Amino acid sequence: MARMRSHHVPARAAQVAGPLAFAVGYFALSRLGLAFLSDGHVALLWPASGLALGVLVAVPRRAWPRYLIAVLVANLAAQAWARGLDAPAVGLAAVNALEPLLAAWTLQAIASSRTRPTFESTREVAGLVAAATLANAVTAVLGAAVIAAAFGAPFGRAWGQWWLADGLGMLTVAPAAMMLHWERPVRADLRSSAFVAATWVLAAVICWQPVPGLPELLHRSHAMLPLLLWVAVRYGARSVALALAGVSAIATIATAGGSGPFAAGADAGASADALQGFIAVAILSTLFVASVVAERRRAEGELRTIFESAPAGKAVVGADGAIANANRALAQLAGRTRERLCTMAAASLVRAEDRAPLAAAIADVCADRAVTVELEAGLVGVGGVDTTVSIHVVPLDGEQSTRALLHVLDVSERKRFEAELRDLADHDPLTGLLNRRRFEGEVERQLAQARRYERPGAVMLLDVDRFKQINDTYGHGVGDRLIVGVADALRTRLRAADTIARLGGDEFAVLLPEIDCDGVEEVARELVAAVAAHTTCADGRVLPRVTISVGVATFGARTELSREALVVAADVAMYRAKEAGRNGYAIGDERAAADVA
Repeated sequence: MARMRSHHVPARAAQVAGPLAFAVGYFALSRLGLAFLSDGHVALLWPASGLALGVLVAVPRRAWPRYLIAVLVANLAAQAWARGLDAPAVGLAAVNALEPLLAAWTLQAIASSRTRPTFESTREVAGLVAAATLANAVTAVLGAAVIAAAFGAPFGRAWGQWWLADGLGMLTVAPAAMMLHWERPVRADLRSSAFVAATWVLAAVICWQPVPGLPELLHRSHAMLPLLLWVAVRYGARSVALALAGVSAIATIATAGGSGPFAAGADAGASADALQGFIAVAILSTLFVASVVAERRRAEGELRTIFESAPAGKAVVGADGAIANANRALAQLAGRTRERLCTMAAASLVRAEDRAPLAAAIADVCADRAVTVELEAGLVGVGGVDTTVSIHVVPLDGEQSTRALLHVLDVSERKRFEAELRDLADHDPLTGLLNRRRFEGEVERQLAQARRYERPGAVMLLDVDRFKQINDTYGHGVGDRLIVGVADALRTRLRAADTIARLGGDEFAVLLPEIDCDGVEEVARELVAAVAAHTTCADGRVLPRVTISVGVATFGARTELSREALVVAADVAMYRAKEAGRNGYAIGDERAAADVA
């Protein structure tokens, strides 16, 4: 039990210490707000509501009741200190406790994409503005009703002052409170701190007039807003939130004391309107500018990461083709450093015959004559080795394109695979000869040539004799080696214009264009002799020799035969050669092929 108690005591202490410290801060800001009242009833600015909103958004919802009790107690204490503890004080304290609750709930409902708002997106800034506006519009009705009933103040005037004072208090303090809670820097940024301090000094000079004439000049030149905007653009939401909190505090204190450009003498209402108008413009402009700049920087960072880490080569080029930026992948692909690439033109990276099309594509895209252009080119490396690449040219700057983005993808492997697939589609994988589909296409083409140009020719079918016995005796491995040997023997006896194919198994085919009957018989005789004399070795041993039987079908210069009839006629002739004792050939003429058809 003692051990369990030792673990629970710190948690319970934190549950008390957090609301207690918050109550002290809320009480101090409430006293500050009550010290500067407009028309004697409503504060010029209510920063305590901003602190309460920031804390409620920062803590879990289960802790909200403790912090809302702290708001109620601290507000009662501040009201009692300033006006005495009476029914209006209790009513105003209750309204002030309800106010941050409504705002925190609204903010979390609108900006639900982040559990911790950083105000680096316009959605979060808009959510904060909407939460402060809507929540205070509701609570201002209640607060104005209490003030009107207790002090006889005009309800409309009281509602407007309450809504502006508490809403601006939230917008002034809540961002700084939340970001200080979540973004505690490891080390101070001296430059941003110096600019934040400079805005405070400038606000003090304008409001308290230490140098005669200078504050009025600075105010009339609107020197404060450009400096706040510079902090927003250069250093982001956190720095500008701190700057706004300090400037608002200085301007409020000075105006309540009758000093500064917003003080309107005895007209307290006019002073309040001028002060609150300035604070509203400063907050909305700077927070939204900071969020837009942050979104742009975030988008640029994401695009830079995508550009740098892309596996494909990328380059930014101008209309003249000069490379302005290139990523690591392109540098590696081109074999040059990125610095070297940025001194070159894109066209100089490709082969001479590809330079004009690439330059034209870049010019067309940059001139908005084409949305995108795709082309293939040879990328020339440092050693003169070409790499086939696909280049996509797309506009980079939107509608008014002045630059283009090149996507450079190495497609040399794809091209090699495509060539291999085409080769496999047309060739026998064992021998490398044409396959049946490609051979039939070649026969069709040659028959068309024969009809048109009156060129005779012949088709041969060849079959290895007793190949099944060899396979059964020696195995399919030896059979494959013999098939390859037969293919090699046939190749050595054929012309370059002749076509040889493996139709399947132990069957081959030969197409002989532009040859007469005497030439056909000579080729058939040579092929039979070449295979019979061919020796095939495997694993250090000589394989048994094989013979072939050849069937020949010839076609004349004006043949009307179909491919099917011609092949069948050659097949019939081949079986005649086998019946005659194998290791020989038989020739069938066009009439025999016509009879077969």
